[in-house]
Amino acid sequence: MRVSLAFPTHSFLVSYLQNRSQAKFSYPEIGATKGDFPKGYNHDRYQFLIGSQPSDFHKAKNALVNWAQFKNGWVEIFPQQPGIQVGREVLVFFKLFGLWWKNSCRIVYLVDQPDLFGFAYGTLSDHVEKGEEFFGVTIDKDHQVYFVLKAFSKPNYWLAKICLPLTRKFQRRFARDAGNSMRKWLEEHR
Repeated sequence: MRVSLAFPTHSFLVSYLQNRSQAKFSYPEIGATKGDFPKGYNHDRYQFLIGSQPSDFHKAKNALVNWAQFKNGWVEIFPQQPGIQVGREVLVFFKLFGLWWKNSCRIVYLVDQPDLFGFAYGTLSDHVEKGEEFFGVTIDKDHQVYFVLKAFSKPNYWLAKICLPLTRKFQRRFARDAGNSMRKWLEEHR
């Protein structure tokens, strides 16, 4: 079930994830958000200033680990427990037009450097898109802390193909809202 009127029950989601260990990625270019994006996809690159204090970088890292970028009122993630582990599968739900759209992803890599922290997840076969998305935080020499979102994607579901301009609009909205959610999380944890 890719779309539902009601948000799925906790027991359904736990059962669903338990049976997903063999789910395949829906795209072959796994890890490509580390470098040049592959051709044939829509490319997105965003950077949002979210802090300006040396301590903000550590707080921003915690925000990512706690999935703060998904806390915007129309997106839910399951499971919500903090933590980023390569190989972990997560379900991302978008509430659009009164429906909950279920999309499964798997974390493909983690970056933990002195000035960059983040992770990428890739879409699995039952996602409405195919591609990869990187969520990161970075700090520059002036202590400016940025939330970074990079992605390449293309439709994997007939409705996403037909409604491509609308799909792209919601992808841009998600990026903007994710940046705002990260900024808000930092402000609440000062």
